[in-house]
Amino acid sequence: MATTVLSPLLLRRGRRTRGLRRALALVWDPSPNSSPSPLSPTTSSTSSFSTSPPPRRDGDDDLLSSLIDHERTGVPAGAGVAGGAGGFDLSRMHRLLARLGNPHASIPATIHVVGSKGKGSTAAMVAAAAGAAGLRVAALSSPHVRSRRERIAFGGGMLPISEAEFDALVEAHAGALRAAARDEEARAGGARSPDRLSAFEVMVALGLRAAADRGCDLAVIEAGLGGATDATNVFGGGGDTSFSSVAPPPSAVVLSSMSLEHAAALGGSLETVVRAKCGVLRRGVPAVLARQVDSKAGALARAEIERVGAVLVDAAAAAAAAGESNGGGGGVSVASCELVPSRGRASPPRTKVKLKVSGALAGPFLSPRSPGSGGGGGGGGERGELEIEAELRLFGEHQADNAAAAAAAALSLSLPPSPSLLSSAAATGSDDLLRRRAALAGRISPDALSRGLSGATLPGRFHVARLPLANGGVRWKGGGGGGGPGGSPPSLSHLTSALGSPPLSSSSSPSSAPRSIPVVLDGAHTPASAAALSRALSAAWPGIGGPPRRQPRMGIVLACAGDKDLRGIAAALRSPPSALARAAGGAGGPPAPPPPPPLRPCVVVFTEVPIAGGFSRSAPPGELAAAWQAAVGAEPLVGPSGRCRVLVKASLGAAVDAAARELTSGGGGVGGGGFGGDGDEDAAVLVVTGSLHAVGEALRVLPLEEVIGV
Repeated sequence: MATTVLSPLLLRRGRRTRGLRRALALVWDPSPNSSPSPLSPTTSSTSSFSTSPPPRRDGDDDLLSSLIDHERTGVPAGAGVAGGAGGFDLSRMHRLLARLGNPHASIPATIHVVGSKGKGSTAAMVAAAAGAAGLRVAALSSPHVRSRRERIAFGGGMLPISEAEFDALVEAHAGALRAAARDEEARAGGARSPDRLSAFEVMVALGLRAAADRGCDLAVIEAGLGGATDATNVFGGGGDTSFSSVAPPPSAVVLSSMSLEHAAALGGSLETVVRAKCGVLRRGVPAVLARQVDSKAGALARAEIERVGAVLVDAAAAAAAAGESNGGGGGVSVASCELVPSRGRASPPRTKVKLKVSGALAGPFLSPRSPGSGGGGGGGGERGELEIEAELRLFGEHQADNAAAAAAAALSLSLPPSPSLLSSAAATGSDDLLRRRAALAGRISPDALSRGLSGATLPGRFHVARLPLANGGVRWKGGGGGGGPGGSPPSLSHLTSALGSPPLSSSSSPSSAPRSIPVVLDGAHTPASAAALSRALSAAWPGIGGPPRRQPRMGIVLACAGDKDLRGIAAALRSPPSALARAAGGAGGPPAPPPPPPLRPCVVVFTEVPIAGGFSRSAPPGELAAAWQAAVGAEPLVGPSGRCRVLVKASLGAAVDAAARELTSGGGGVGGGGFGGDGDEDAAVLVVTGSLHAVGEALRVLPLEEVIGV
């Protein structure tokens, strides 16, 4: 008989009581032998699950924390709509850059990456390819996972700026930054105005300053929100024509997969979202269009590219046709994609891809005597084409599309300058900058591209590590199983009691229980990215949704921001839609694979994590439970062996510990079988997802081993 339970967590803040009734009905212990236990107050230790010291204060923390942080407070409605009443004012960013000496004007080449999904992975692959070619590359990204220094990174490995260099950078410009903050506050009309200088703007400006100081050849810049009014949209004037003569336009723009997200901030419709992201396009500048899951978004983007007069570089359609698109910008297509499943700790999952490069992109690398030769990184294809092969550490079929977009962006640096770029260089007196940019042509060869794509990594994107276990639970640093730091039980017992769960008894002997299990950390926070995660899980561990006793058991720990599509995320995690199939994006690419079977977790644990230092944007776990049940609907919420434990926990550490115990015990979805006698260490897989904030918290508090992809 199911036991109705309630966590005191749901009563902690008044605003969370709206999820109370749903939580009472939805968070249960379905063990047939369980009986209700009283809701007892928390009386045991208050020790933390953290297994690492508090995060270090980066740079002048007082300065940065004094600025408005939209990541913590939420983005104002209409902030990403150019010309709208609530749109971010790009002239503020230009004034800030002027105080720092306009560093963006001295960077020879820039690649600007915008989109809804895939922009982080695409930017990482471009940076890795540039690093493999020997270029001095900077990468500006957001959000960060563990430290804000990750937003300013260098080299093909995207190594964050060092503590010492970041401290020195902030200190050197603290006076200018404080003066800018004061002036913008006065201009905006007071300290409460949303039009004050933001922490994001300052980090972008400092990143550009650091890239210029290091003499970088290339900066790969990931947009924060939208594009048109984003603080990164400052090349070629951005949204303010009065600054168009300061810095030349970007070398290329990448439009990754776009969908309806941040709707309130970006106008409320797919049309306004695409228009906002296309606000970074420039006339005559290569515009790399990645494959769009939503074909309508692809059509809207093509129309915007044509309207602006950008040069289409097609990474979405068949390679044979791409070279003829919109002025012959050339193209890259996915000729094949093979997802190599996990073979245990010695062989994590990989993505093997073969790309076809055609048209103008291929021309600079084709031998006059053998125009089909692909040179390094792959073999020759049809006449006028290159073939590039890579084995990606970034896993999933969607990463093949990101690789195609990254390859197109990197190779576009070898395209001849457009007339608009030449005129811009003349207007800005950037002839020397143009010569430095021209010197990069051909530097990112097919061989360097292959090596870069294969080596690229990014935390929080199907990020596989191993979680050490002891006595059925997490083996916390400094002690045995079942405890927190130092081995002492950190309030887990009172949480279990308050949740009404019976003691967990393992049917596995210590000799048969695994010493560790794989854990996947993924920042999926939209239905599309959650569906991509589901498909990747099915490919990495085949049969994860299959018959009982013949597949890895799976547990999910979910923590999201409250402004996301919680029901859509839950639905995608349960049963990835066939819309993610490659054929949905239109022409080109290999045939769509059959949809994977629904994932059948044995345990799902809902929790919350801080977002930018606070919980105001965190989704209450009760609402997550309600969204999960609404997504499941009338379908029985069962694991492959007949049961699924659904729990609420007060912290991510407690949630992971509870999920691990369920996976390795005779309860939950194991059906009494526990682990096999061989102690198979891939017999269970734990997934932590819902946001990059959840990933960051996991990396902070969990005693992970053999972290792959960082």
